Amino acid sequence: MNLTEVIRFAPLAINCFTGSLAQLSKRGGVLIDEAQLLEAGDGYLYRTGLDEWGMPEYTFEVENVGLRACKALGAHVARLPIDRDWVTQLKTLLIEHDGVVVWVNSVYLDYAPVYSTDPGYMHAVLVIGMNDTSTHVKILDSLIVDNESYGCEAWLSIEAFANAHTDRVRTETYDHMGYFIVMHPNASPPAFDVRANLLRQARLYLSEDVYRGALPAYRDLCMEHFRGSPEHAAVAAHRLFDHIVVLYVIPGLSLLGRSLQRAGCEDALGEITKSLIHHWRALSVLALKFEATNSPLILSRVEKRFDVIDSLTFELWQHLSNMLQES
Repeated sequence: MNLTEVIRFAPLAINCFTGSLAQLSKRGGVLIDEAQLLEAGDGYLYRTGLDEWGMPEYTFEVENVGLRACKALGAHVARLPIDRDWVTQLKTLLIEHDGVVVWVNSVYLDYAPVYSTDPGYMHAVLVIGMNDTSTHVKILDSLIVDNESYGCEAWLSIEAFANAHTDRVRTETYDHMGYFIVMHPNASPPAFDVRANLLRQARLYLSEDVYRGALPAYRDLCMEHFRGSPEHAAVAAHRLFDHIVVLYVIPGLSLLGRSLQRAGCEDALGEITKSLIHHWRALSVLALKFEATNSPLILSRVEKRFDVIDSLTFELWQHLSNMLQES
């Protein structure tokens, strides 16, 4: 057993939590596509707020989406408060289950250099083992966001893991730490209607302001931060880039493309989805340019691009709703 070995591979997910759940289900013998989790759990509906660093974020309701989806797919999921004697608790859970999902503070995950160079943020990993002397836990990390994202299996010292799950971080909206999450997947999942799940999300987007208004609210938050000090604006601009390219937006749209294909809607809505990805990517480039220049002209172009994206997003959900209701 080599406790220093890090086995790297291509990223297994677009989100650390839903990716961990999908990997846990796979280890239990049931293959779940991450797109299926976002379909069943309403993961294509985004909200806005402030992230762990006080910067604007545009993201789906990650934990609730994952847990709701697993239950909809017939899995038994338990969210257990972490005990004071958590080593014994974790050891017992690993005997009874194929792995344990836990939210941690990323800064203590020393198997990936990128974690120690950025401020800590909430990150979900799958614990898949513990050595006989309880000095290390084995981690399956489905998504490490670096210049080139990857996943890995690695051993983490029990001391680092203790710090990782107890040194709390949270966003303005979400506070997930302090629990072990386990699951028994359903070997015979119930019938799953992709179209019905997408129609439900389309109706929610069109009727609930928390979703319909999320993108305009995100734009307004970003613009407010961009008009602050040049140093603050530069950080906010880079976070906009991260949210678009690395964390949620374009990865999420790529999964939505897979869902549209599964629902038989790709031909009619594929061009809108591709156009949205194009405009979001263009906005990410503008964000980097603004980070470097703090130019008012670029800032004006950022705001206009947000407006185009908002119109296209509404068009996508409206067309999707009309198409699925007529079928």
